[in-house]
Amino acid sequence: MTFLRIAIFVVFLIAVFFFRQWLPWSTRGTHEAPVASTQTAGQPVISATATAPPAKSPTSAPTDTLRIDGQLITSIDTIRNFQVVDGDSIRWSTANGAIDYRLASIDAPELNQLFGLRSKKYLQMILAGKELTAYQTGVDRYGRRVAFIFATSPGRPGFAQEINAKMVADGYAWHAVTHSQNDNLARLETVARSSRLGLWEQRAPVAPWNYRNRGSSQSSVAARP
Repeated sequence: MTFLRIAIFVVFLIAVFFFRQWLPWSTRGTHEAPVASTQTAGQPVISATATAPPAKSPTSAPTDTLRIDGQLITSIDTIRNFQVVDGDSIRWSTANGAIDYRLASIDAPELNQLFGLRSKKYLQMILAGKELTAYQTGVDRYGRRVAFIFATSPGRPGFAQEINAKMVADGYAWHAVTHSQNDNLARLETVARSSRLGLWEQRAPVAPWNYRNRGSSQSSVAARP
């Protein structure tokens, strides 16, 4: 009788072992690595934390379905060799010459405006050592490509951050309300303003478009947006 009980117990253990091997991994208490969320069409990133940009395509690849801030993406460029021009524009050095990019939906202080140099230096800091992906939505009157820029750190290809939104969130650029009606960027600016971040530490900061339109009381040099 004792031998029979032992035999039954051994058979039970064997059955449990094979049953556990058959179970799907998800039922054994394991967890998959978190996946970065993709950007919702028509809305830029709503925080300064990293997120995944739209699906990446080859350099200068045309698109006909992707949109950011309600704007159709006309091309996607991967940028490595670049320099920061000011708080809302960069210059990409290519074998065929330089290509200028203007960050879409935001407006940073002009270089000859109060806080202009600080805005440029901040953009240099957050882009240092990064690989950029530019999602172009148009061309401005100066021939610059208007784009949403995502930055990726070396060794972390799946961890990208939208720079346009970060500049607004951290108080180094305004939401360009004359070109964008996006509620998320408006909210980021409101939070930065109430927290007195970056340029909002000034008592009465002047919007870049107002600074340009009034001919600049601080300089006689005409500035580009």
